Amino acid sequence: MTSHLAARQLENRFRKVALQDTMLNRFASKAFLAGRRFASTEATKAKPAGPSFAARIQGITDPLMYYGRVGLSFVTQVASHQRVGAFPNLAEAQDGIAKFFLALQNGAWKKVTVRQVGQLTAEGVKVYGFFLVGEMVGRGSIVGYNIAGAGHHGHH
Repeated sequence: MTSHLAARQLENRFRKVALQDTMLNRFASKAFLAGRRFASTEATKAKPAGPSFAARIQGITDPLMYYGRVGLSFVTQVASHQRVGAFPNLAEAQDGIAKFFLALQNGAWKKVTVRQVGQLTAEGVKVYGFFLVGEMVGRGSIVGYNIAGAGHHGHH
């Protein structure tokens, strides 16, 4: 597959997701307006009943399904870009955790080489770096959160 074809396929996927997002926004705004009309007419009847359980579940299910598909598509794209094979299953994870605790109990951790410690440290720095970048994206700023009164220590 050429890079031009791959770029075109990726662009088509993003357009499809954008179209789905637009459709979801239209649906949400129509539902909001319908809910306001319903609330204004029903409020005069003095009926103390909220939306049914099924309606609330349906309202939650649609966005969850949409964002689940978007997230799965994103993870699939990242995994294919990083050339990740099969994801490990739960049994492998449990086996790894069991081996880790066994190594702590029997003293095998004392046989770790400097190279292994360096590799683990590098991986930890990478994970921490991604965490920090995620924090910056979440805040929308490289600078920390703007907390009112945080800059006035000791001035009462």
